[in-house]
Amino acid sequence: MRSPSEALPHARLMVVASTPVVEAFGGGIETRYICLDCGHTLMHSTGRFGQGWH
Repeated sequence: MRSPSEALPHARLMVVASTPVVEAFGGGIETRYICLDCGHTLMHSTGRFGQGWH
């Protein structure tokens, strides 16, 4: 989670959903991942305001 916003996910994350996001000043993509080791859910955003790992 503390990785840079452009960092790639590690090998044990599986993509659950990926959706385009439309924002007032540009869009992006939100991708939801689940960790196959511990079951936690993470989200990665490429939009202008929510960019990075959440």
